[in-house]
Amino acid sequence: AREKLQSSIFERVNACNALLYEVRRRGQTQDELQQRLQQLLDVKIDDKRIQEQVQMIRQLENSIEKMLMKVRTGQKVTLLYLAVKDVLKKVGCP
Repeated sequence: AREKLQSSIFERVNACNALLYEVRRRGQTQDELQQRLQQLLDVKIDDKRIQEQVQMIRQLENSIEKMLMKVRTGQKVTLLYLAVKDVLKKVGCP
């Protein structure tokens, strides 16, 4: 009877040890998955920042292009003004 009781206790201890091992393993797996999730969230945040920066760069490029068009238009208007002024001087208008 004593050996049977010891055998039963031994089996239960082994079962408890196996369950504890499984709990620890699952906890470790959960921690690893949590870390991976955080890494992915960090990458997503970085991607969002990069997308915002790319959008800002495009807006700045568009603004620069618009400003260059205005500068070219201003240069053409200035040249036209100077040409008209020269013609008026030759014609004799004050």
